[in-house]
Amino acid sequence: MCIKRGLQLADAAELLFRQINPKWLVDDGVPGSLSFVPSRHDDDCLSVDRSAITDATASYRFFTSATPTGLGRSSAGVWALTVDEVEKVGLQAFSDPEPASSEMPENSAHAVIDFEGISGNQQKKIGGRLKVFATARGRLAP
Repeated sequence: MCIKRGLQLADAAELLFRQINPKWLVDDGVPGSLSFVPSRHDDDCLSVDRSAITDATASYRFFTSATPTGLGRSSAGVWALTVDEVEKVGLQAFSDPEPASSEMPENSAHAVIDFEGISGNQQKKIGGRLKVFATARGRLAP
């Protein structure tokens, strides 16, 4: 179940920044389609950051910086989708600010793309369509 803490995003042009795990890059250095599908532990929510609140470089730094100021995770870079592109594939994006906890710092720019109720095979197909949008735009950071 994709739990959302905020409202559905309405600005069709807003960019949603997606961090890409280095393991998800394919031979030509672009993200594979699984980069745009929630993993099993994501509860059908694909995590992104909102361009209305942050930029691609700051999103990358937050994701890769060591705790306690960042998440301390690996990223091959930032690719992006627009809210409009998310809606074109039949999904919705929601604001989902992350409050600070003992395990992670606050992330007011956090948002999710909701894949709830979509079968695994259909999620993979949608991920492929999202990949086309994102890779056409290219890597935005670093």
